[in-house]
Amino acid sequence: MTTLTRDAIFISYANPEDNEFTVWLGARLTAARVRSLGWTCPDLVDG
Repeated sequence: MTTLTRDAIFISYANPEDNEFTVWLGARLTAARVRSLGWTCPDLVDG
């Protein structure tokens, strides 16, 4: 039997109300050195 190792988490959401939580969660995962992949609302990105 083969053991699978996962090294990333994908974050996806459909509602604009989830933007704040998604950014918060992504920051916490990054701080914990967990590789997170996902989509972030472009309106949240400065610059």
